[in-house]
Amino acid sequence: MQGKKGYTLVELMIVIAIIGILAGLALPSYRTYQQRAYATHAQLTLKEIMNAQLVYYLEHNKFYPEDNTPIVIMSTEPENSAELKKIRDGLHLAIPTGRTLDYYFYAANNDPANTSSFTLVVRSSFDFPLFINGSSVLTGILDTNGTTDIFTLAH
Repeated sequence: MQGKKGYTLVELMIVIAIIGILAGLALPSYRTYQQRAYATHAQLTLKEIMNAQLVYYLEHNKFYPEDNTPIVIMSTEPENSAELKKIRDGLHLAIPTGRTLDYYFYAANNDPANTSSFTLVVRSSFDFPLFINGSSVLTGILDTNGTTDIFTLAH
C-alpha cells in the first residue's frame, strides 16, 4: 500500500459531482449576465445611431435616409453590403454586424416643418428576451425638436 499513488473511484466521482453542481448553479447566472450585456449593447448602439441622426438632421434639415425608403440591416449582413455602405456614407457611422442585432431605419421626411421624424428599431437575433418585460426589441423615435423616445414593447 505504500507505493500506491492516485485517487479512488469514489473520490473521482465526488469531485465530478461537485463540479457538476457548481456548473449547474453558474449557468443561469451566466445567461442572465449575457442577456444584460446584449441589452446594454443594443441601448448604446441605438443611442449612437440616434445621435448620428441628429447631427445629420442639423446639417441637412432632413433625417437619413432622405427618400423615405427603410434600410434594414440584419445581423448576418456582410461587411461590404450596400445597406451598410449607405449608413457609413450617409451618417458617417459604422454599424457593428455579425453579432447579435438587426436594425430597421425609417425616416419620415414628409413635411420637415411639421411632422418629420426618424424611427429606429433594434431587434435581438437571439431567441431569449433582452429586457425585463420579455422584449427583445428596442425602438427609438427622434423628432425635429431633438426629442428622443426610447422604449421596449412587451410580448
